[in-house]
Amino acid sequence: CFAMVPMADMLNHEAGVSSLDDFEFSSDADAFLLKSRDDVGAGREVTISYGAVDNRHLLQYYGFALPNNPDDFV
Repeated sequence: CFAMVPMADMLNHEAGVSSLDDFEFSSDADAFLLKSRDDVGAGREVTISYGAVDNRHLLQYYGFALPNNPDDFV
């Protein structure tokens, strides 16, 4: 099942690290839920990892590139 979730791509990318444990649709809540395995305190940024991908992929699918991306290749 696929869905467009406009706000999901607003989460900042952090290579190899994710504050989120799960991202799912809840039919009970009729909403998408972001779940974390850690406590997320007030003022803490929630990040997600888009995976170990090169800048071409990040730019094409997410609209940004990372300086000195360790996953870039020539």
